[in-house]
Amino acid sequence: MNRETLITKLKKSGKGSKSARLLFYRYKEIIDPFPYRRYLRKNKCVFVHIPKTAGTAVLKALGHSGPRDHSTYREFLKSNPVRFNNYFKFGFVRNPYSRFISTYKYLKGGGNNSVRDQFYKELIDSECPTVNEFVSYVINNELYQADPLLWPQHMYLCNPLGEVMVDFVGQYESLEIDFEVIAKSLGLDNKLEKVNVSSDKDFLTISEKSLKRLTDIYKKDFYTFGYRENSY
Repeated sequence: MNRETLITKLKKSGKGSKSARLLFYRYKEIIDPFPYRRYLRKNKCVFVHIPKTAGTAVLKALGHSGPRDHSTYREFLKSNPVRFNNYFKFGFVRNPYSRFISTYKYLKGGGNNSVRDQFYKELIDSECPTVNEFVSYVINNELYQADPLLWPQHMYLCNPLGEVMVDFVGQYESLEIDFEVIAKSLGLDNKLEKVNVSSDKDFLTISEKSLKRLTDIYKKDFYTFGYRENSY
């Protein structure tokens, strides 16, 4: 179905009807296809947006204010190998402890009110009022393997052999400096909005046992991206 046909059908459909909504989403997919959204095609880049690594600020600097996709390098590669090989590819990572804490705080606050995030909020309120209890729940139920929000970061950026599949990996802790590398590569003048970095005091609530367990499940992230274990 081409663009003109979709527009005609949208006009014929009743405003707010189910068929109109479905056509609208189909129309959006044609003009802004996943995963190579318009802002990526415009900038000729691949941005692997790992959750809780200040990706929203990066998106704004790239001129995107729409929905956020958390696609792995594999989805980009499979969708269009030519673009993947020709575009400048990058992503940002974060200290695994800090990222987990940020995720916990995000979900405890209700996240973006999606069905998944509301599930987590109810879970935290009823069963995991402390981050240590949440660590145990996530690991005991292997949610770090099942939920992309909790995946190890190497699952987004590395192939099964552990090889990084993008051209540049920036760090949350040096976000502004690292984004300058990206901006230069893409010929951008845009600046990042100021990002609030979580205070180290957040870690005072984590027990040594929880830190050790997080270290175990995110071990590949530590040595792949240059983070020190038991250090934040």
